[in-house]
Amino acid sequence: MIAEQQLASIILYVERVGLSEQTVITLRKEYPGIHLTYAFDDDMVAMSVPNECQGFNVYYVDSSEHCSKLTSSLDTATGLVLAEVVEDW
Repeated sequence: MIAEQQLASIILYVERVGLSEQTVITLRKEYPGIHLTYAFDDDMVAMSVPNECQGFNVYYVDSSEHCSKLTSSLDTATGLVLAEVVEDW
């Protein structure tokens, strides 16, 4: 389970420094119990985005069973996908 305070802190940090692979590496050190993945939002296939932010979206991942899956519930989330939104030119 990921606490709402942890999620808010992660989002605030990414909003402050920007989303990149280095940002995710830094966050992994700060939050070792949360599996964090960097992706592009175009690669995500989800019915809805739990957290839409400026320049990135945050998806919840549930790895409690054999296979990881996206979830809409922060209560069951064990990880996050930080997905960069790239504007079309």
